[in-house]
Amino acid sequence: FGEIGILNLDGGINRRSADVRSVGYLELFVLSREDVLEALKDHPEAECVIREYGQRRLRVVEAHRLK
Repeated sequence: FGEIGILNLDGGINRRSADVRSVGYLELFVLSREDVLEALKDHPEAECVIREYGQRRLRVVEAHRLK
């Protein structure tokens, strides 16, 4: 999704934490960082959920990296 980079959860490093590969037809839509941040202004509860999810993913990625 890109929540880690969009919400600057990694301290500005913007290191990718995942790759995605489609096994079939895919229709892809892109939202700019600015568009996402603008939408989150109207939905602060969504930002909290996305922020918590991103922080959890960062902890998992870091734990795997340290192994």
